[in-house]
Amino acid sequence: MGALGRGREQHVEGGERQTRFPALAVPEYRRYIGGQIFSMAGNLAQVAGQSWLVLDLTDSAVALGVVSALQFLPVLLLGARAGAFAGERDRRKVLIVANGAAGCIGLLLGLVTLLGVVTVPMVALAACLNGITLAFDSPARSLFALDLVGAEAITNALSVNSVVTSAGRVIGPAVAALLIATVGTGACFVVNGLSYLTLCAVMSTIRARHVRPPATSSRSAWPFATLAELGPPVCWLLGLIAVFGIFVFEFEVTLPLVATQVFDGGAATYGWVSVSFGLGAVVGGLVAAMFGSPSARLLLAISAAVAVLLALAAGAPHLAVELVVLPALGACCVAFLALANSLLLVSTPDQARGTVSGLWSTAVIGAKPFGSLVAGGVSELAGTRVTLALGGVMLGATATAARRPLGRLVNMVHTHPQVVPAVESAVEPEADVELASLPLGPERPTA
Repeated sequence: MGALGRGREQHVEGGERQTRFPALAVPEYRRYIGGQIFSMAGNLAQVAGQSWLVLDLTDSAVALGVVSALQFLPVLLLGARAGAFAGERDRRKVLIVANGAAGCIGLLLGLVTLLGVVTVPMVALAACLNGITLAFDSPARSLFALDLVGAEAITNALSVNSVVTSAGRVIGPAVAALLIATVGTGACFVVNGLSYLTLCAVMSTIRARHVRPPATSSRSAWPFATLAELGPPVCWLLGLIAVFGIFVFEFEVTLPLVATQVFDGGAATYGWVSVSFGLGAVVGGLVAAMFGSPSARLLLAISAAVAVLLALAAGAPHLAVELVVLPALGACCVAFLALANSLLLVSTPDQARGTVSGLWSTAVIGAKPFGSLVAGGVSELAGTRVTLALGGVMLGATATAARRPLGRLVNMVHTHPQVVPAVESAVEPEADVELASLPLGPERPTA
């Protein structure tokens, strides 16, 4: 019996304490996550450095929004097809190529920045090229996690991935603030390039144990036909996720503006704002990993909490108050993403997961060009506080409208004729996993 089987035996025999993180019972997944921690910290250090560099060169919220939009526009254009591409090929190789390319881009941008010849068009070009690599990296990461841990631990694995991202939000901006203040912004990009190349080296030593056969059905060829086949509840879920991505999850734009425009601070203030948000995000990821089966009702409750916290962040009169609100906001945002991603994956059959992972990337990351432009434009015209408040209003209104369709989502998971067989076929015979143990959501429909 493999490592995953031993982890599951610990799950059954070792008591509740050992069931919290079953994905970490897989040695290959632990190695992969270790490399991801380093890489994610480097990536978010570059994101922070890029935002600061654009503001330093232009002092324009609109320019910051445009550069951020260029980074995510390729995901909008390529995300669905990139997910299908990753579903048809070796996810490990896709990740190595994508991360290797991103590492080279980071090193080149760092070089021109340290030499003092960097321009805004150069930063915009690097952001666009990074977006192309991200379009393939994001869906491949979700699918590779499934390859490593199997269907019975995928919900937990996605939450652990969220913890890694959240830890990067703490470490990355802190490293960026230190490097900007001591060496220069270019060092952020060099560190990111080296972190990506390190991850490639780690990935080259990993072999997945639960690889699915290539997806060759019409679902792979026609991504949005897949969405239509899966029904209105999945469409509403993706719509809620897209609203979150456009109006809420634009902290690459809003956090620097909160530090510089709302509270008239510098690099140190930006570091405090980013780290406080990131610390809360780490907690949110850890809590989400303990939720177990994804719940539409819980997702809607967290959506309401995010909307309220955005209103509080928009009205914070002092930096100290903002630093109290931001950790709670970070925790709820990461919990939202982990729950929404898990709910989406367990609502789709195995042969459609590559395409759906691409649609997820389109909704969360590909929507960011619009969100970056909205955040930058609204902040320029009406102020950053209005941008935060607008995000809360839009998310709250969408969650209210989606309440009834999402309540039918769990019913669809259990009764869709193509879903349950696909989940059964995803389990290897030697794993001896009962279908009831798979993360298919609550036993009763949610309202």
